[in-house]
Amino acid sequence: MGGVTSKGHSLYLCVNQLPADHKLTLPELTTRIGQAYFLADPKKQALVVTRRDNGIQTIEVPATPPVSVGEAPAVIVAELQGGPVATLLDFQFPGMPEAAISGTNIHVRVPLATNLTKLAPIYHTGSPQVTGKPASGSANDFTKPLTYTITGADGSTKSYVVTVTPAEGAVGVPNPSFEKFNFLDEYDEVLEKGSPITTWVFRKVNGNGELGIRDLVESPSAPPAPDGTRHCVYMRGAGNGVAQAIAFDKGSYTVSLDVVKRNGYEKTAAPLIITLDGATVLRLEPTQIAETWANHVSPAFPVTAGVHTLGIVLGDGEGMDIIDNVVLKYGK
Repeated sequence: MGGVTSKGHSLYLCVNQLPADHKLTLPELTTRIGQAYFLADPKKQALVVTRRDNGIQTIEVPATPPVSVGEAPAVIVAELQGGPVATLLDFQFPGMPEAAISGTNIHVRVPLATNLTKLAPIYHTGSPQVTGKPASGSANDFTKPLTYTITGADGSTKSYVVTVTPAEGAVGVPNPSFEKFNFLDEYDEVLEKGSPITTWVFRKVNGNGELGIRDLVESPSAPPAPDGTRHCVYMRGAGNGVAQAIAFDKGSYTVSLDVVKRNGYEKTAAPLIITLDGATVLRLEPTQIAETWANHVSPAFPVTAGVHTLGIVLGDGEGMDIIDNVVLKYGK
């Protein structure tokens, strides 16, 4: 999309290029859009706005817009009504497989070794004006289903029932394709410091190089991601990388990920090293990383039951590497 500014009760969406499907999804906005239109349209012809069950809204732009959309960015005005509604945009047990949200039911599978009496999930409502009980990050007993009540800015509430099921080898990388983050910070550099929404920790050595989340639609420095997602992690500079603490059962595991070199940035990529607790489980040499996406799978490696840190870090080199779709698989 582009930059987002606000004035009063309106958002101004700067659209550098209309998506192929002519749909603009606002993944963090849960305040209702009363009307949307092109700023340059004197008639303020309303654009269609659709809304999902979780409150996320999409502005649909007709194939033939009411105003000319040339090379210069177009601005769409979204007039807001009321305050943020009661909803959950994301619910995550750190280090556990992704939670499945279906309506007001949330289910997650966790490793057998998990202590269900002291789990501290984190969740995201899209606004500090929307609160929840139990609070995000508070430890609770999940030996039985637990209800979370979310309260909107207008005092309305919505309740979710969370069910946790232990399962052997239920390992997962939360946010494997880096799609969950605060989009309002996308054009700042705060992503390099890490965000509680990403579940990944971004580590930059001595402030050198580059590290963050790249939008492959707005900044097409690589082909579209193989899994169809829009955002990926980009990294440049030896020692820079991302890491995440993940819960494992005892067993044998493999890790895979999609990797590509930034188009035209350097003649070669930089070495990419995947580690578990600092020990290398897969090393990709620059000759293995091209300007087309490729999926790489590690040899099987043994893991003891407990929490271990999965890391992805760059070795020496000047090229920029882009990664996506990090997947762990269990084998006895």
